Amino acid sequence: MKFLVGDIIDKVYSKVYKKIYMGKPLMIREEDDDRLEGLKKAVRAKTKVQVLREALSALEQNLERRKRVQRWKRAAALVSKESDRVNREFRAHSRLKSLED
Repeated sequence: MKFLVGDIIDKVYSKVYKKIYMGKPLMIREEDDDRLEGLKKAVRAKTKVQVLREALSALEQNLERRKRVQRWKRAAALVSKESDRVNREFRAHSRLKSLED
């Protein structure tokens, strides 16, 4: 077999180019592609990749918010008994209570 230098360079270049610049291939169904196109117009993105990146950022922010809320709920549950006790004690010694009588 006879290989031309140009063919070898093309093969190597295309592999390197795809590896560096093209990233990972993504298989998208037709209906998802249509959704991406609609979102692309709505958010005025130049490419579908930009739409995906923005969607991933929004999803990450949403996940972080859920984790934060979960931490707050856990912290509130830990201090709720003590907080109730302090509030009951405060109400028992409140000066406002004597004004109501």
